[in-house]
Amino acid sequence: MSGTTEDRKWAVAVHGADQDIAKHQEAILQLKSYRNTLLPISQLPPEILSRIFLLVRGYDPYETRSSISWIDLSCVSRHWRSIALNCLTLWTFLPLQYTLWTQEMLRRSKNANLTVHATFSVRTHPPKVSAIVLALSHMARIKTMTLSNLDPDVATEIFSQLPRSAPQLEFLYISSDYFPGPRIPDDALWGTSRLHNLQLWNCELNWDSQILSSLTHLELGCVSSRPTTTQFLAMLSRLPDLQVLDLHDCLPKDWKVAESNTHYFLKHLRALRLTGTAHEIEGFMQRLSIPPTSNIALECNEEGTFLDCRDDFWSILSSISRSRSFPASKRPPITHTLFLEMLTAGSLSVKYLRPVISNRQLGNALPNSICHLEVQLEWSLEDVSSVLCDVEQTIKRICGLSPLGDLNKLWLKSQFPFSSQTIVEIFGSLPKLYTSALSGSILQSFLPALTTTLSSNPPQSSPGPSMVAFPALQTIILRNFKFDDGTSHSVGVEAIRNIFKQRRKLGFGIRGICLVKCPNLCAKKVEYLNKVISHVEWDGFEIGLSDDHDDSDE
Repeated sequence: MSGTTEDRKWAVAVHGADQDIAKHQEAILQLKSYRNTLLPISQLPPEILSRIFLLVRGYDPYETRSSISWIDLSCVSRHWRSIALNCLTLWTFLPLQYTLWTQEMLRRSKNANLTVHATFSVRTHPPKVSAIVLALSHMARIKTMTLSNLDPDVATEIFSQLPRSAPQLEFLYISSDYFPGPRIPDDALWGTSRLHNLQLWNCELNWDSQILSSLTHLELGCVSSRPTTTQFLAMLSRLPDLQVLDLHDCLPKDWKVAESNTHYFLKHLRALRLTGTAHEIEGFMQRLSIPPTSNIALECNEEGTFLDCRDDFWSILSSISRSRSFPASKRPPITHTLFLEMLTAGSLSVKYLRPVISNRQLGNALPNSICHLEVQLEWSLEDVSSVLCDVEQTIKRICGLSPLGDLNKLWLKSQFPFSSQTIVEIFGSLPKLYTSALSGSILQSFLPALTTTLSSNPPQSSPGPSMVAFPALQTIILRNFKFDDGTSHSVGVEAIRNIFKQRRKLGFGIRGICLVKCPNLCAKKVEYLNKVISHVEWDGFEIGLSDDHDDSDE
């Protein structure tokens, strides 16, 4: 009996001690919370702290990371957790690699608009179809959706869950690695009144679908089921506010003659990019008008020889010229840099660039925003020498599509030497051309052009006596140019030196030359150039010289 009494007393005492410990622990927690409120970061308003949380989480639509470690922010303190849970935007970018966390964030985001981004090319932690299907059950809240690199089986499962209505959807991007790609169901996504940006690559769709309505940005690429002329024109009639149009191999193949009188004016268009055959592009250009200030990029791919395609190419260039007719009250876009490239016997590319582009930038991909006009022509490989005259006429037509009076930098990159006369006719009289960058065999034609005397002062040139071609030229950049190696397609240092001396005697000296990755060049040859040219910049590239190479070029 006494043992039982003692046990009860002991239990009461332990319980009392546990209560005291709990009270003290609660007091300590309260003191810690109070201490946290004294820290400078705790003085920030909840709105600022929420913004910091969003920055820590980050969001890059092309980011493939799968880490959700940023969620630890909600475990730092009760204050931080309260702010994190009340910041609904923090939970709207769904981590589709984790089904359970996707479900939890759908709950925490409440009624906020969602971002769904799934890239199936990620090898580690790829998105889970179950998580995507779970997200699609909240389609009424999805504002941005990106589904990249879908395979047919995954696409079939996902597309089967697409509802008819998506009232908040504003941006939709879907791409597939397969051709023909998966088909978007005809009854899906008809109710997308807010959708303004649609990008579909390797995806089939119904050309009569209401999803192709009221858009401001449309990109379609590699569609196997081409639209009819009637379907295509009807689609454009539903897009009166279109600002960006990018169509890659999805134009009608056979434009109906009966539809030739149908004409549309896309008055809000800012950027147009078309890829297809000459017939397909010409059919488009004949039936649509765009503002002359629109950026244009055309890539024309033909399987025939250049002479087979020449008239079609020229017809397209005439259409571009008509579309860029400016009224007297408006000034055409200013071109500060022109990039001309012909690296194979079956391709020609010309780009009109707004800013002055550095040598390094020109070696990389150019952002579309700086090109106001781009023309790329491709045909079957052939002996260019037999059609070089027609190719040069085509280059003249392309370079006449926009005024070049403000051109500062010219980049010529070609493995085929054009005639010096053609170079002078197109570029020789430009009054503001200060820098010319050259690569390939084009230097053989460019050097004689530097000493060509202009017969009269062209309208764009400054007044005065007859001048030498390229009167304002101050710097020449040679990139990947092979100096004299004994072949007929090379140029020696002596020839370059003599041209510079002649220019100086005529009063049109060139101040500098920049040599970048030029084989068969050595320090002694560079020093030899420096005797005539005040500034020679060389990267020290010496590949191509033998051990017993004679440095003398005199």
